[in-house]
Amino acid sequence: MPVVQLFLRLVARVGQEREVTQALQTIMLPARLSRGCSRVELWSAVQQPEVICYLEEWDEEKELFAELRVERFSRLLEVMECASERPFLEFRFITARRGLDYIESARFGGATG
Repeated sequence: MPVVQLFLRLVARVGQEREVTQALQTIMLPARLSRGCSRVELWSAVQQPEVICYLEEWDEEKELFAELRVERFSRLLEVMECASERPFLEFRFITARRGLDYIESARFGGATG
């Protein structure tokens, strides 16, 4: 289970969607090869190709923390500066995951813990 997610949502300037996507793809490869990075995704909606989302999942916070100091992350910040509006960047610290058992506890009166 990943411990930390880096989530970025940005709006590319009109006509620059492809360039922004390509720039993020060059950032993705080193992330995939980094120790502790378990998942990297990049996507945009068909209806809104200018809205681009980027996600990294890390197995340990210390590994992501170290990555924030390397050139790859500086390039990510540069891409964010090219957005047409203020990008949304969020670090999500995951402490637990639940599945169908959670629904069952809610619907049939089980404990939440």
